[in-house]
Amino acid sequence: MPRNKNEQIIDSDAIGVIGKTLSGTHWQSEIARDLGYSKSFITRASNGARSPDHKFLDGLRDLMIDKVENIGKLLDTDGLPHADKRPTKEAQKLIAQAVKLLRKQKPPIKRVSG
Repeated sequence: MPRNKNEQIIDSDAIGVIGKTLSGTHWQSEIARDLGYSKSFITRASNGARSPDHKFLDGLRDLMIDKVENIGKLLDTDGLPHADKRPTKEAQKLIAQAVKLLRKQKPPIKRVSG
């Protein structure tokens, strides 16, 4: 269910594309482990049998941001072409700024007290 009337819920195909891009062939098991869900929940969400909840979607977004951040940090790895060049350093700064901006956009997690 959307958080507000203008928000669209992700479709199951997009979950599959994101999962495969983040974690490769065995993405469902890896995403389940990383987010603390069962593999069956991930499978049902990715085949449309279950709607993903906001906690799952927030976690998936966090994983995406983490991957972007980690890849940015790897760009200057010794031995990679252009690793020590100025454009690489500038790109790393831009990636770090983008990650910071994306993390600020994250909606607060609603906690249930009890």
